[in-house]
Amino acid sequence: MVTQRCDNPAMPDGGLTSQRRVRLLGLLFSVVLLWLATRKIDWVESLHALRGANGWLLMLALLAQSATFAVGAARWKALFPSSRPVRFERLASALLVAQLVNIAFPVRLGPVVRAYLVGQGGGRDKVAVLTTVAGEKLLDMVALAGGGLLLLWLLPLPAWAQQAGVAAALAAAVGLLAALILVSGRRWLEGWLVRFGERVTGAGVLVLDGMAAWLRPGRACILILWTAAIWVAGMLVNWLVLIALGIPGRFSIAAVLLILLQMGGRVPGVPASIGIFEALCIIGLGWFAIGPELGLGYGVALHAVVLLPGLVGGAVVLWRDSVARSGFRQITGRGAGSV
Repeated sequence: MVTQRCDNPAMPDGGLTSQRRVRLLGLLFSVVLLWLATRKIDWVESLHALRGANGWLLMLALLAQSATFAVGAARWKALFPSSRPVRFERLASALLVAQLVNIAFPVRLGPVVRAYLVGQGGGRDKVAVLTTVAGEKLLDMVALAGGGLLLLWLLPLPAWAQQAGVAAALAAAVGLLAALILVSGRRWLEGWLVRFGERVTGAGVLVLDGMAAWLRPGRACILILWTAAIWVAGMLVNWLVLIALGIPGRFSIAAVLLILLQMGGRVPGVPASIGIFEALCIIGLGWFAIGPELGLGYGVALHAVVLLPGLVGGAVVLWRDSVARSGFRQITGRGAGSV
């Protein structure tokens, strides 16, 4: 990790220090969690579990994981207003590069990368693109909360998992309610924004346009279907890796792992969630009486399956697309400069 001097006056030294503290805390959390989960593990047995994995099933899991990018691009396309569509290829490319950036850097720069690439290559305002990304995150939050509450009802999960599920459901409900209030009170909000000048008003109108597009009933149904497809594909990936390692392939296990990993993947400061990902697999599989050795082997295999499509696909996009290369250098250069 290279520390560079930051001459940006908008980013005071105190802001940089607080960012470093958050990242260091995230890294410390990752190390401690991984140590607690693996301190009594027979590493040789975990290695045997990996060596005995079914390669063909892992290849199928890789294909399913790759397909999630196409499904994600299709959902993202549906978040844009019909009057100003964006090419599917541009959206898929932006998703791949954003995934590559999130893997390679401790700072979550993915949304910024997506806004830049679609804004530059697709001729769209970056604020409007960020609005669609926010809508996408809200959809995932609602799906995560709904799935978590369903699992709490079906499975005897630990108390801390139950509390996390309830907290996620409350956060999703607040976010959805806030979006609905903003759209329904659009006229009043636009009148209020006028006080802050033309630039702020224009940005606010773009945000409201984007939100109105994905909160229409017909569009909402399409987005719900695409979101369900993304989550089913994620469970399919988890399930394929389960049976590849000889673990009982129950979709309830795959669903629990998906929700657990989605929650754990939001810890800041840890590139690619290394350590946290594997530890959560051990913990989640432990709820189903699956030993930590097999859990660690599963976590390593699944992590490789999840990361490879983004790494390879993102690298190919950067190699072929000059706009993507330029955006990657600018954004990651600024991000690295603040580390």
